[in-house]
Amino acid sequence: MVEDNLINQEVAVSMLSGRGHAVSIANNGAEAIRSVSEEGFDIILMDVEMPVMNGYEATARIREIEKETKTHIYIIGFSANMMNEDREKCFYAGMDDFISKPVHGNDLVNAIEKIYHKKLNESTSAIAGTDKERPTVDIDVLIDKLGGNYAQILHCLEIFKADAPRSLELIRNGFKNKDGRESKKSSHGLRGMLLTMEMHKSAAIASRIETFIIEKKFENSQALLSLLENEIELAISFIEKSINPAK
Repeated sequence: MVEDNLINQEVAVSMLSGRGHAVSIANNGAEAIRSVSEEGFDIILMDVEMPVMNGYEATARIREIEKETKTHIYIIGFSANMMNEDREKCFYAGMDDFISKPVHGNDLVNAIEKIYHKKLNESTSAIAGTDKERPTVDIDVLIDKLGGNYAQILHCLEIFKADAPRSLELIRNGFKNKDGRESKKSSHGLRGMLLTMEMHKSAAIASRIETFIIEKKFENSQALLSLLENEIELAISFIEKSINPAK
């Protein structure tokens, strides 16, 4: 969050941290640029009127930096006087969205959610067509692989259900710490388990995550991780409903 007013900082941090977000503070645009150069962020909340360097100039500088890093941090601008010309200046500077001050909780949450869904759509489009015709689980191949032993299939599924959350957590921690080595190792191992269990859609997503990690596109990977978790849940449910040990 880039904001020079201490009260505004305190209120916004309280709203965001209450929803599970980790928040760093910069008191002006110059501090924001230094912070962006030193660590990664998913979203920047950028006040447009600040001393030292305003939000418009800071955003333009960040966009110039990103031309070299091949990254894109989503920037939400906010101002107490958000007129049409202010909105145009926000977009011209390179901001992705804007909200008016004083910032209300719902407006802030909605702006962040809109960006999250946009990131998710961008990430999922990267895997569009990947294994498009493959089922969530190739259940026939899985049954054949384990000799038609339904009890053994469910036993293997229980092992998977115990191991997969640990792998997902290691990947998540790797994203948080920008640790490509740990997150790549975990995503690679998880992909192997998914293929063993014939969970092909999940494996395709894990493969894309691994590619993004190699390319250091951690922001893309985080959105895909949520998609992977949902797909794994669907695959587990599909196997459980398809296999009847008493059959």
